[in-house]
Amino acid sequence: MKIRNFVLVGLLALVFVLSPVVTNAQTVQELQAQIQALLQQIALLQGQTITYPPGCTSSTGYSTTTGLSCSGTTGLPIGCTSTIGFSPITGQSCSSGSTLPEGCTSPIGYSPTTGLPCFGSGNATTTPAISAVTVISPNGGEGWLVGKTYTIKWNTNVIFPINQTNYVQIALRDENYPVGSPYSQETLVFRMENFGSYTFVLPASLSSLSGGKLSGSKYRVIIYPLDVNYLPDQSDGTFSITQPTNLPPSISGVSGPTTLKTGETGTWSVRASDPENGSLSYAVYWGDEATTGSIAGSPTGPTVQQTATFTHTYSRTGTFYPTFTVTDNAGQSAKTSLSVVVGGGTLGQLYIRDVTPLQTSYNSGDSLSVKFRLVKSDGSPAEQANHYSVDAASYYASSENKTSDGSNISTNVIYLGNGYWKISRPVPSASGNYYLRVVAGCYYEGTCEPGYEGWSQNARVELRLPFSVNSVPQPILTITSSYPPNGAIDARSVSGFKDIVLDFSASGFDTGVGIVSSNPTPISLVATPYLAGATKFQLSLSRPLSGGERVTIIHNTSKSKACLGFLPGDVNGDGTTSPADQLDLIDALNGVKKLPIYSTDIDRSGVTAPADLLAFTDLFNAGWNGKSLPPCPSAGLGSISSSTQMASILSSLNATLQALQRLFGR
Repeated sequence: MKIRNFVLVGLLALVFVLSPVVTNAQTVQELQAQIQALLQQIALLQGQTITYPPGCTSSTGYSTTTGLSCSGTTGLPIGCTSTIGFSPITGQSCSSGSTLPEGCTSPIGYSPTTGLPCFGSGNATTTPAISAVTVISPNGGEGWLVGKTYTIKWNTNVIFPINQTNYVQIALRDENYPVGSPYSQETLVFRMENFGSYTFVLPASLSSLSGGKLSGSKYRVIIYPLDVNYLPDQSDGTFSITQPTNLPPSISGVSGPTTLKTGETGTWSVRASDPENGSLSYAVYWGDEATTGSIAGSPTGPTVQQTATFTHTYSRTGTFYPTFTVTDNAGQSAKTSLSVVVGGGTLGQLYIRDVTPLQTSYNSGDSLSVKFRLVKSDGSPAEQANHYSVDAASYYASSENKTSDGSNISTNVIYLGNGYWKISRPVPSASGNYYLRVVAGCYYEGTCEPGYEGWSQNARVELRLPFSVNSVPQPILTITSSYPPNGAIDARSVSGFKDIVLDFSASGFDTGVGIVSSNPTPISLVATPYLAGATKFQLSLSRPLSGGERVTIIHNTSKSKACLGFLPGDVNGDGTTSPADQLDLIDALNGVKKLPIYSTDIDRSGVTAPADLLAFTDLFNAGWNGKSLPPCPSAGLGSISSSTQMASILSSLNATLQALQRLFGR
């Protein structure tokens, strides 16, 4: 009797301490009423004297045990205190008396005891005839333009089960093609956490959808809920996708001499194409005077590759940068340039030849790569062994006419041999027009070849390569999966998870993550990518998880997360260690159930074996029987909402009530 009284006093004290904490008035009040009802039942079983009818604390309201009015007039189902909601004891409706499935207290979500849906009877694997999501936009009538940024939005209509992953897949459907055709549907996002929206840049093509080019008026977005048995939803009406009316021309190559003598005629060729297969016009600015040349090109076939040729003679020495402009018939244009060094061919003159610019247009995040050859006036290579070097290779805005050496970035310059050099480095992050300025020569005083000493005008050479950078929106990065998976519970002995693998939806972006724990003991993590450019990251925790601890690993930007726990003996991963776990372990040993190794290898031998049953018994007898994990933390270290605290107390009181009922044989 003393022990039971002590348990009761402790439970009452816990209720009084936590009950003032309210985050959702209606939910907390209902939980408090249920707690009060359970306390009355416990008091009855302990033999305390109740002056009111069974289950009543006053002459008003209804009995929580019989459902009768405390004034003796009317009755409600057992466990109900009003005609609102459902009985926490029987699951019956307090107004109609209809019964919910076992373990359910409302017609929403899933039963915590059976896993069956609370919205009806039958097997939980049966797909309810409702959609878990509703597409909000695009929902019919919109017009999308290729290259623009759009946001797909949807609402979530159901409450997912505890520890149930909540992911969706997004697809684009073209109703111009029959279902099953390779042109009819393509996935935009294979798997992402259900945030209710997805922002992206609409590409010109999406695999084979619509025959390889997005264009038409019968598109719909489809949202598929993953890992749960609910129907998908799609746009109520169709919307259109159109290609831009005109794209600028593209310059695919330019060639010409890199060195000339005064009075010598040079020839330059420019290759370009127009996406709309229109005609192109060409113009060039030579740089020695206000002299320009122009020429027009015409389409010659389905894939138009047009070439223009220019000739020019420089009358004075120096380094010049002829700039070529290609314009289509809609006024859109593209530019490129080469450098040419004009001199007398005297001893000590260096030249840059065989320049290979890979491209003249880049997206933010790309890297530029250029190869060229450094030669002397007699045509022989300027070898690195003879102290020739590329000393400066810097980016400048097109508006800057930089003449100083600039910053030394020799770490981005590689000597390939026989006078060939290669420069590789990321382009500037901001969009705009730039040029790469390269300065080469022999700068080791006293060791250079005769005539090439120092940075004299003849003993150095400069190259300028123009290019442009386009800003590209970065994709939304989220955690798509983890190992151990989200919701996993380590049931083994000694210590819990310490090493975790996260898989992100993309690479090369912000992959910063944080961790919160239900345990006040400090914990941190270090994230290391598997390989450069890989989407998988290895996480190492500063300590293994402690028994009874749950942690949530959160991606700082997207707030996508993975929750993991450690509860010795919790073989079935339901958050509580009980005799049912031993049965599941036996089923796993017999091959009846397939469970992960962290759920069955209780003795940490590396394999699931009969010895794990003995290890489980040791854990059971060591006090882990009946232990439960707290909810996944989210708001901060050890943070649990007040409604969750109330629900936890209610669960504990229910367990206490059941134990007392067994003790008194009721």
